Formats: sequence, C-alpha cells, structure tokens
Amino acid sequence: MRGLSGEESGLALTRVTGNDAEQRLRTVVQRNQQFGLSVRKAIGAAESLSKAQVAARALPALREASRRPWANPQPRRTRVEATKP
Repeated sequence: MRGLSGEESGLALTRVTGNDAEQRLRTVVQRNQQFGLSVRKAIGAAESLSKAQVAARALPALREASRRPWANPQPRRTRVEATKP
C-alpha cells in the first residue's frame, strides 16, 4: 500500500493517480490500520480470555460442591496438627 502511495517499497509500483483512486487507497489504508489494531487487541486479550475460560469451566464444580459440603469434607486436624505452624 505504501508503494501505491508513492513511497519506496522495493517493488517498483507506480503511484496511484486520480482523485477517485487516491481516495480508495486512503480508505484501504485506513481499514488496514483498523484491522491491525483489532488484531493486536485480540492477541493482547488471549491470555485473559484463556484464564476466564478455565474459571468458567470450574464454576459448575464449585457450585455443586457448595451445595453438598458433606460430599467433600475437609480432614479434621488433631490437636497436635492444630498447634503446628
């Protein structure tokens, strides 16, 4: 796209001329920049999304465990264990 706007690209492209062609090129460049920004945002959100998916998968199990606390009892500590740090 830079080559079409007259910048050196190493591809020996001729510069776009004419009002209509220049406007179309500006539109393409603008859309390409918006697309690049969206891609960068998506890549940046990937880790957060992955963590959210893991948490969402764990919710049904947590909910079920909270309904039946007797199903997964915590082991009782003896007096000796209770005094240990």
